[in-house]
Amino acid sequence: MMYVTPEMLREKHACENQVEMVQSEWGSGVVVNAESLKRARELGLDINWFAKNFLSVTALKAYQETKAAALKAYQEAKAAALKAHEEATAPALLVGLGIETN
Repeated sequence: MMYVTPEMLREKHACENQVEMVQSEWGSGVVVNAESLKRARELGLDINWFAKNFLSVTALKAYQETKAAALKAYQEAKAAALKAHEEATAPALLVGLGIETN
């Protein structure tokens, strides 16, 4: 179990606005778990900064590899969705221009 305090964040040179958000939300500190991580994301806290500053070298490497794979999957899905969107809307553009489509 990991407990993080505003002072620990300051010792790692976190941006003061991030420290203030943590302090405002959790007071003197927070246990890092799935619920608090979800809330941190909702607040816009910099999770990547946290990972770089609090994970071990091994854990950080695993986190970065997982993040890279997820980003690749996201980009591939986004590209496929964009292509489908363009293919679906192109005929409407042609019709709008008065060009017949078959």
